[in-house]
Amino acid sequence: MNENAKHNTVAMSRVFALTLIALAMSVNAWAGEKVILNFNSTDGQSPAGNLIADAAGNLYGVTYLGGIDCAPNPGCGLVFRLSKVGGVWKETILHKFTGGNDGYYPTSLILDSVGNLYGTTDNGGGRGGSCNRGIGCGVVFKLIPAASGTWPERILYRFSGGDGLQPNALAFDSHGNLYGTTRNGGGGSTSCAPTGGCGVVFELTPAASVPWKLTDVHVFTYSSTNDPGLPTGLAIGAGDVIYVTTDSYIVQFTPGAGEWTSSVIHSFAGNGDGLFPSASVILDAAGNVYGITGNGGSNNRGVVFELSPGSGSEWTESILYSFGTGSDGRGPDSQLAFDAAGNLYGATFYGGGTAGKCTPDGCGTIFKLTPSTSLPWMESLPVRFVGTNGVYPAGGLVLNTDGNLYGTTGQGGVNHDGVLFEVTP
Repeated sequence: MNENAKHNTVAMSRVFALTLIALAMSVNAWAGEKVILNFNSTDGQSPAGNLIADAAGNLYGVTYLGGIDCAPNPGCGLVFRLSKVGGVWKETILHKFTGGNDGYYPTSLILDSVGNLYGTTDNGGGRGGSCNRGIGCGVVFKLIPAASGTWPERILYRFSGGDGLQPNALAFDSHGNLYGTTRNGGGGSTSCAPTGGCGVVFELTPAASVPWKLTDVHVFTYSSTNDPGLPTGLAIGAGDVIYVTTDSYIVQFTPGAGEWTSSVIHSFAGNGDGLFPSASVILDAAGNVYGITGNGGSNNRGVVFELSPGSGSEWTESILYSFGTGSDGRGPDSQLAFDAAGNLYGATFYGGGTAGKCTPDGCGTIFKLTPSTSLPWMESLPVRFVGTNGVYPAGGLVLNTDGNLYGTTGQGGVNHDGVLFEVTP
């Protein structure tokens, strides 16, 4: 099948990534952005990670800072929920991190089928070790909704460095086991982190008591292209196959009889095909993989790519869009989202053509890619950030049950602490 025919077939069958809600969306131009929450440090600062939505349309997320003061930073971060009450969005703080055994600086959040929240923190946990002056190397936590309206925290695992450092992604498999990655640690080479180790892929097996049992799926050593290290994201596809994003590679882990088989399905060369993928990939129903790189491409401003399974271990890459002058966006830095019509949405950390407000080429964008029978796909910019409506969009976008697109920016807004925004078709 030639390239154009392949893309024509795929464009007709695009569906949401497996972790997103399938929604019917308009293919018309988007009307623009509305800020629905200006963070103010007390209720959160510098939102991070992906927003998630439940079946009732409530939004959940984390802020890296804010909440309870813990020197020398303005708060250790928190978990929040936004609910629509009488047509107005209302924020509820579900948990504020204290900087001790409960962790601090949250980085990711996911939701299970019964409404429990799971997440990771960059630091804290209290297991000592050589990371962060013995305070801890991060945790995996669970928040359980109680009848009283509170969300008690349960620490499922505390890292100490040799078993991982700075957990940064989570996902469930089809059996309810929890998988994740740590950016560093693992006890291997010191070329990646002073504590030793270039990151791990881990499994946590649910148990009645804590800590849950941690098993290494893979410990990266950064020794070769087949073992690159420094993971930045994780997704689970059909057959519980794991796809891990690292600094220059996409690595596939396939479960077997008591062991995992790993293979690099794509290595980024940094020329036309992109460099430094910095977010988890998403998958369609056919098993194709989609993601972004923050650099590389024809203009070194980042790309949106698709990987399709081939006859060999290296998958076929297609560049759906390569960012150009900066006015169309620069440095995509978040997980992508599909709508039911096959349109693809994402955010760029810089660019947008609002010169002088942030960087010379802008404060970031929300972009839309419309499928085409030929490459590249057509890009449009529903939102250009200018400061008051946010600066530097961070974390993945979510398409909610109301048909609107939601996301966050790490800075900007009325209080300069970041915003949560809505884009309505």
